[in-house]
Amino acid sequence: MDRTYRNLAFGSVVANLPELLLRHLLSQERVALIIEVSGDRYVQFLAREDQKLIVECISNRFLDDDFRLDLDDEMRLLDAGFSPPGIEAEPHPNWWWSSDDVADVMVACTMGALALVEVLRVPRSERVTLVERNLAIT
Repeated sequence: MDRTYRNLAFGSVVANLPELLLRHLLSQERVALIIEVSGDRYVQFLAREDQKLIVECISNRFLDDDFRLDLDDEMRLLDAGFSPPGIEAEPHPNWWWSSDDVADVMVACTMGALALVEVLRVPRSERVTLVERNLAIT
């Protein structure tokens, strides 16, 4: 598994995310893009080889008490279209959303940005770590 780590300005990551996601979706490789912020919090995007796109926002299962999501945070995620952890045919450990339509890249980016700004409360001035992880099965 190949991984690259880049420490970048949050605004730069959000601005370039649509192009980056689309490039990976069209490459027909399985790639995870993870935006990590302080407190071991993250939002991740999975671009699958079948062009399915999944967005996940960390759940309380993985958060320390100081960073736990409260009911208002969880309602914001529900209102935005995320499914709760452990729901549906494919149980996910995190809040999640998926689409089989490449045209939904902007929707995915908007949902990820909402989760980062309104739920995880990442200041726009913060530096974040962007992890690109190739999940290709070899």
